[in-house]
Amino acid sequence: MAGVHPVPARSRSGERHGRRTPVGSGPGCPRLGRPDRGNSTTAGPSFPGNDYGPARYTNTALSHPGEINLGGGAVQDIAGAAAPRIGQPARHLGRSSGLRRGTVTGLNATVNHGGGDIVYGLLRTDVCAEAGDTGGSAFSGTTALGLISGGSGNRTPGGTTFRQPIAEVLTAYGPTLYRRPGRRAFPTVVLLRAPREGPCVEACLAPGPLTSILTAHIQTEVLSQATPRPAEEDPMFGRRRPRTRWTATSSVLAMLAGALTLTVPAGAAAADRPAATPAAAVTEHLLEHGRTAIGAAVARDTPRVDITRSVDGWAFGTAVLATEPGSDRMPRGWLFLAEREHGTWRVAFEGEEGFAELSKRSPVVKDREKPLFAQRDGKRKDTLGRGAPGADGDVTVYGTGDYRTGMALPTTIGANTVMTSGPHGWSGSAAPWSSLDFAGGDEVVRAARQGTAYTMCRGWIRVVHDRGYATDYYHLWSNINTNGGWVNTGAFLGYTGTDVTCGGAAYGRHVHFGLLQNGSYIPIAGHNLGKWVLYNGSAAYQGSAMHGSRQVYAGGTLYNHGALGLTQAVVDANGGTYVNKRSGPGTGYAAQGTVADGATVGIACSAYGTSHTGRYGTTNLWNRLTDGTWISDAYVWTGVSGPVNGWC
Repeated sequence: MAGVHPVPARSRSGERHGRRTPVGSGPGCPRLGRPDRGNSTTAGPSFPGNDYGPARYTNTALSHPGEINLGGGAVQDIAGAAAPRIGQPARHLGRSSGLRRGTVTGLNATVNHGGGDIVYGLLRTDVCAEAGDTGGSAFSGTTALGLISGGSGNRTPGGTTFRQPIAEVLTAYGPTLYRRPGRRAFPTVVLLRAPREGPCVEACLAPGPLTSILTAHIQTEVLSQATPRPAEEDPMFGRRRPRTRWTATSSVLAMLAGALTLTVPAGAAAADRPAATPAAAVTEHLLEHGRTAIGAAVARDTPRVDITRSVDGWAFGTAVLATEPGSDRMPRGWLFLAEREHGTWRVAFEGEEGFAELSKRSPVVKDREKPLFAQRDGKRKDTLGRGAPGADGDVTVYGTGDYRTGMALPTTIGANTVMTSGPHGWSGSAAPWSSLDFAGGDEVVRAARQGTAYTMCRGWIRVVHDRGYATDYYHLWSNINTNGGWVNTGAFLGYTGTDVTCGGAAYGRHVHFGLLQNGSYIPIAGHNLGKWVLYNGSAAYQGSAMHGSRQVYAGGTLYNHGALGLTQAVVDANGGTYVNKRSGPGTGYAAQGTVADGATVGIACSAYGTSHTGRYGTTNLWNRLTDGTWISDAYVWTGVSGPVNGWC
C-alpha cells in the first residue's frame, strides 16, 4: 500500500517565504497541502485537539527501509511502536543537536496556542533539543515513541522537549511499517508541525516510512537564527528563563508570537490515563501535576497514592509527593477522583475543573462532600492587593475583595497559644506565604472550621471547608485517622508535634498550619483566624496579627476568640478605645452609646452616609448593627469592601 506520512494540519498551502534549506536526503520533498513532484498527496488535517494530517506516498519507486540513519554508517532498526512510559529511556535524532539521550518525564501534556487552539496528549522528555530539531525521531531501543514538536534548552544545560506520540496517530490512519525479513509489520506514522503563522514547512520524503517518518527529514523556510527575547516566567518550573525563537518553523512550541503557554493550568480538565490500574494512573497524574506545581525538584520526591474508596470503576483517595525527612521542602498532596471509561482512567485532583465535575456523579463521594467538592473547581478569583498597617508591608489576598474565612485559630477556643512563626510558605520562605506555626497552651490542634477531614499521611490532616477553602495541619502527634469524616469547628485533630513522616523538618513541637483555596496554597495575610487579621512582615516567618487595634508580632501570644461569622465584624478604633454608635448612617444622627475596640458586632444591613477614614482607608459606607444602631464601616473589619449582609 502507499505509505502514509502525517504533516501539519495548519500549513499554509501554496505559500513560500524566505530561503529553502534542505535538511534531509531523499528524492523529493512535497509542498504541504498539495502534491509535489509526483511523490505525495495530503488530506485529512486534524487541528486543534490534535495537530497532524496525512500525506500519502504516490511514488512507488521510493525505497522504504525500516530503520533510522544515526550517521557514520550506523542505523537503528525499528521493530514497532508503543505508548511511552514515565522513566523510560529515550533517544532522539535532531538535525541540530544530533543523537541525544534522556528519559520520558511526562505524559499527556497540554499546549495552549491561545484563541481556543489547544493540543493535548503530548509526551515530555528531558532530552535536549535545539532550533532545527523539530520533527526528529524519538525512540527507545527498537521502539518508536514519537516526533519532536519543540521545547527549550540546548545541549549544554539540557532542557524540556515535547513530542507527538506515535501511538496516538496509529488508530487514526493505521499505516503499516516496512519490515525486514522475519519481522512482523507494525503500523506507524510521523507527525510534522506547522507554524501558527508565516513561513511554510516542507516534508522531505526520504526513502522509506521509517527513515522519513521517524527521522522526519524536513525542509523549513528559515526565519532566522534563534534570537534571545526578554526573560519570562517558566510556568512549569517557577524560574526565569530566556525566551527564544526557533528556526524550525514546524515547532508546536515555537515562540514566534510569544503567545505560547506551556502548562497544564490550574483548573484544567481531568486527564485521561491509559494505565491498567487506578493507582498507576493517579501516580502518573501526580508526577505530572507535581512538575507543574513544584518544578524540577519533584524528581527527588516519592509519590504515595492511597486509594481509600473504590467501587464500580471509581476510585477516591489521597496523592502525596513525599520529601526526605529533614528536607527544607514540605510534602505536597491532593485529594483525587478517578473514573474508568472504555479502558482508560480519567484522573482529576482537587482544584482541577474535572474534580468538581466528577464529584457530582461519583458513587464514592459522600453526600456531605459533594457540595464542598463542587466549589473546588479550579475557577480562580481575581488577585487583589490591600495595604497593611505600619511596617508590615503589603498584603496580597485571593478573591474578589472577600477575605472572610469563618475560621478560628487551629487551637482550643478560649485559650492562649503562641504564634511561633508569622506568614511563610508551606515550604519555607517561598511564596505564597500561606502558613503559620503555633505551639504552647494545651498543645491540642483543632479544626479551624467545620468540614470533611482526611489523613494525608501520618502527622498530616487536611480539612475541606465551604467557599473553596481547605486547611492543612502538619507535624501532628497522635493525629486522627479519617477518610472524609465530618468535623466541627474546634474538633480534635491531634497534638502539636514534630512528625515528618512525609518529609520536611520540624524544630520543636508545633503545628504547621496552611491555608488553601481551590487546591492551592494562598497568601494567608489579610485573612482572619480567631478574630485576628494576619499581616506579612518584611521577611518570611515575621509579620503580625491584629485584633481591633491590638497588634501582636510573631513569637507573641494570641487568644483564640473563635470564628468571626460571615455577617459579623471586629471593631477597629484605629488606635482608640471605642467607637460611637449612631441612630442613623452619619455623624449628624444622635449618638446611641459606644462599642469597644476589638468587640464583635453583628451586621444586619448597610447603607451610604457620611465619609470617614479608618485603618484601611476612607469610606462612606455605614453598617446597621443587629441592635438597630449604626457604625461607620471605616471602624470595623469585615473582610469585604462592601456590604456583608445586603443593603438596608
